[in-house]
Amino acid sequence: MNKLKGCLWVVVIILLTTISPLAYGSSNLSAEDGNKIVSLVDVRLEFPEKKEIYSDIEERIANSIQKVARTILVGQKVSLIKQNRNEITHVMKAVFDKVLWGYQVTDIDLIVGEKTYILVELAPTSILIEKVKVDLQIQGVNDKIVEVVNEELEMVSNEITEVMLGLPVDSLHWSSDVIKPILYHLVKWQLPGFEPTIDLGIGKEITVDLKLVPTGELIKDIQIDIVTQSLPRIFSNALEKRIELELKIFEGLPVALLDKYQDKVIEIVDQAIYNNGRNEFVYLNDRPQMDVGSVTNLTIDVDWIDYKMEFLGEVSVGVNAPGPALYLSLGKRLGTDTVLQLQNKITLDRLLGTVSIDLEHNFGANFVANVGYNLNDSKINARLDWRKGKFGATLNQTYPGDFRDSRISINYYLRPYTKLSLTHQNKNIWLSIQQSL
Repeated sequence: MNKLKGCLWVVVIILLTTISPLAYGSSNLSAEDGNKIVSLVDVRLEFPEKKEIYSDIEERIANSIQKVARTILVGQKVSLIKQNRNEITHVMKAVFDKVLWGYQVTDIDLIVGEKTYILVELAPTSILIEKVKVDLQIQGVNDKIVEVVNEELEMVSNEITEVMLGLPVDSLHWSSDVIKPILYHLVKWQLPGFEPTIDLGIGKEITVDLKLVPTGELIKDIQIDIVTQSLPRIFSNALEKRIELELKIFEGLPVALLDKYQDKVIEIVDQAIYNNGRNEFVYLNDRPQMDVGSVTNLTIDVDWIDYKMEFLGEVSVGVNAPGPALYLSLGKRLGTDTVLQLQNKITLDRLLGTVSIDLEHNFGANFVANVGYNLNDSKINARLDWRKGKFGATLNQTYPGDFRDSRISINYYLRPYTKLSLTHQNKNIWLSIQQSL
């Protein structure tokens, strides 16, 4: 664009030398115009139908012409410009034809007043750009990420083509200075976190060589946290590893890009969980939550559809503490908050197994009630759990049985799948740790 500006200043010199002698030779000034002075200049460009150009380039041409016109016309008497209209438009047309490569001025007119309008009709004089080849190279990223953001890359290529489409090939000699900043900001918007280098190739084929280099803060790791109320830990661990493997392609990308395209990550998580439509048992409770940074944290809340499975290990120490045990339960959802489950408890020191049928219901307000029937001794066990954050309490009572045999536990959740409990029963106290396996 600097080339265009330099040439347009030739117009200033020529027009000033045109107007000055005519001013001294003029005696019939319009009485109507009196001493009115041109204070504003507005330039309007017109192109043949279907040969319009990108608005930013059109605006830049108009602004350049307007700057020159202001220098020439602002401050001049309206009557003087009217008298010299033909000479001024003739010189403008001749000079613009020479400096606006790729275009010719088919018509130019002045509507003179305190606000003067310059109407310029332009028509292309060389072959119009109909196709642009975009050669895109992304440095320092996993090749698979190109597939993930392929839609965005195609969008960038299409918008680059749109900017240049319809321009005369010859105009690229001056308009390239306008086009490059437009393309630069376009790429920065669509692909944040990358520094673009842009080269235009002008020849038989118009090419745009676009190189992208990651800059700023980069993704070092994506940490997954699976939250579930029904999946055994062994299954949620396997799911976690599968998702981590799928998301490794994002490591090394700019944080800004991942922040803009979080939906791409969610899409990959969906595919990993639902196994491209083949998994009908696990579902997302809610949209995964992302905390984007160099170490990105992704929390995923999943459950089994209609089913609940738990596999727990428990070890206790203290006065008359129960022996180590394993719990295996399989449940069927009867509603949003109710589960019917079959539970098997195996006491490891005696290799004794007990089986019970439990009905569990979530009452809300952090309370969950469980009523179970023990098939071994035909007793009923009632349990009430309360939890808020990392703390909780549990009350157990067996029927028939003495109320003094009830168990009261204070719970602390070390991690989502690890519970530490201090239990009191019939003057006995013990500490136990329970781990979801």
